[in-house]
Amino acid sequence: MLHCHIPPKASLVLGLLILLGVGCIFFLEQAHASSDDCTLKSVKGAFGATFTGTITAVGPYAAVARIVCDGKGGCHAEGTESINGAVVPLVDERATYTVNPDCTGSIAVDLVGDEHINFNFIIVNRGKEIRSIETDAGTVITGNLRQQ
Repeated sequence: MLHCHIPPKASLVLGLLILLGVGCIFFLEQAHASSDDCTLKSVKGAFGATFTGTITAVGPYAAVARIVCDGKGGCHAEGTESINGAVVPLVDERATYTVNPDCTGSIAVDLVGDEHINFNFIIVNRGKEIRSIETDAGTVITGNLRQQ
């Protein structure tokens, strides 16, 4: 059997270097995750979306849409929605969004005229999915978006 004697100081230095290396890798992974996951760029590309819930003064609501976001704070959407059973097209709606460092955000969707609706969202799975809830009074609508 081969025995190797490592002086105590060398052993301590080697242990510190290993710990420092592991710590640096962990720190770099965390910094990379937060800088890449929680920016406007995190919401970039085409998403397939579903929205369901209720507009309290109107009735049930459901929609499917294709939403395309530019990674700079702007989106547009097209799809189909059902408002209390009346099925209508959802055509070229425009929106602006913000993203917070904690991977939450908000979006304002411009409707016909000067009206708009608002959602809060959370980025999930490194931007491949988004979960949302409408924040306007009189609505109980949630949305799920998945990157295409």
